[in-house]
Amino acid sequence: MPSSYQIDLENGLVRCRAWGVFTHSEATATRLEFTSDPAFRSDFSQVYDFSEVARIEMTGEEIRDLGSYSPFGRYAKRAAIAPGDAIFGALRMFEIQHEASGGRTTIHVFRSTSEAEAWLGIPIASSN
Repeated sequence: MPSSYQIDLENGLVRCRAWGVFTHSEATATRLEFTSDPAFRSDFSQVYDFSEVARIEMTGEEIRDLGSYSPFGRYAKRAAIAPGDAIFGALRMFEIQHEASGGRTTIHVFRSTSEAEAWLGIPIASSN
């Protein structure tokens, strides 16, 4: 599976990373894994690093499906890191869909880890 997660209890953060070709089934499988982890709490924030993703293979409907659901609570912050234009654009579509569907969490897409760190107020680069 070209994705993984780690739960950072100290910082209240779910750290996810994807690489290669990222699909709807990969996104769903990773979400099911971390939400099934006994350490997961819905009040955690999330960072998802897409720096090593070559492409995202999802239909518009699949992006809408992912964007309309969140296992995170109302005040959770979710950051995505996507340095490349194509991945950044696809993730912005996800962000917009989440907002349009009345999403409970705040999602932002960033070009760099340092921008995501600053927004989350949590050091994330040290765990990669």
